[in-house]
Amino acid sequence: MKKLSLLLLLVVSAISCSGDDKVIEREDIIGQWKEIQRRPTKKTPVYNIPDCGDEKANGQLYTFKADSTYTVRNFCPGGKPEENGRWIYRDHVISLTKDSINMKYSLVNEGDNRIKFAFISYENNGRSNMDGFEMGYYSMFEKQ
Repeated sequence: MKKLSLLLLLVVSAISCSGDDKVIEREDIIGQWKEIQRRPTKKTPVYNIPDCGDEKANGQLYTFKADSTYTVRNFCPGGKPEENGRWIYRDHVISLTKDSINMKYSLVNEGDNRIKFAFISYENNGRSNMDGFEMGYYSMFEKQ
């Protein structure tokens, strides 16, 4: 009976670790990512980012380069100007730095070339202005 229980436990463990939870590696991040969904706070609904032409079409397009730099711009014409910065990825957290501003996001693999950027913190000049983990803000991006 003990052996049967142990065998059952091993089978259940193997099924629960089926490999769907692919770990995000640094190389997976490199490339262009289009914002497709956003949730500003945990008290607001999730909404899809529409195509250009809709007044809510203010999604962003990030390009992460192998040299640890990134660019971000609105994917519709007429948005804010392109910004450049540096990125570091370690322990499932990406840190985006532009001038004196640093933002951190936890990355979650959502499958189908999609990554969720869950907001953790925002710092300006080394001072933490916001601890966003409890706020519930996230953006979903799809690799282009």
